[in-house]
Amino acid sequence: MNIKNYFFDNDVIIKLSQYDLLEELTVAFGNNLSAFYLLPTYEFVTFHHNDEKALKLFKKIEATHRSRAFYLSCNRAEISDHKIMNTIIKLEQPNLDAGELILLGCVMENESSAMVSGDKRALKEIDRIISERVIEPVNAKFVIVEMAIKSIIEVYGFDHVCSKVRLHPSVDKAITNCFGKQSKSTEENAMAGLMSYISDLQRKCVNDLFSL
Repeated sequence: MNIKNYFFDNDVIIKLSQYDLLEELTVAFGNNLSAFYLLPTYEFVTFHHNDEKALKLFKKIEATHRSRAFYLSCNRAEISDHKIMNTIIKLEQPNLDAGELILLGCVMENESSAMVSGDKRALKEIDRIISERVIEPVNAKFVIVEMAIKSIIEVYGFDHVCSKVRLHPSVDKAITNCFGKQSKSTEENAMAGLMSYISDLQRKCVNDLFSL
């Protein structure tokens, strides 16, 4: 499926800012920032107007700058269809926060789009409500961080990504486990680790929506 638009949850962009993989993400996902959408809350969650708090979040000033520049280059994820907005408001799913609900509505509103999230529990909940036909997005895909990193490796190679990820072991425990904390993992083991997280989600979900 040709994905037309990508709707990103805040945590994904925060992590990839820290890893310095935003440029690589852009290329791996089609090299078209006009197809990238971030939540309006991103600038507040990442303290765009408070350098001290932003630095505590990102650890490195360079990551803060990358995050801000990326946000300004992307579109805002907002629901414009009133019918879809009403459907989203009525969902009231405990495992989906406000941002995730907005992204879900955006995917419903935009055919052949993908929601990119690091919250596997939320994606399992989305799988459930799609299975129960509570919502029916058209040609939608749902992508986890491990899928995004796998896609970047396919373009830039294992060593390039591994060297960046291993500089920041505290960003994401699961990804650190794949690439090695004490010593560098082999490409085979790292890819197997990423695929284990991807396959686990796919096994637990009914719909064939969780792939690129």
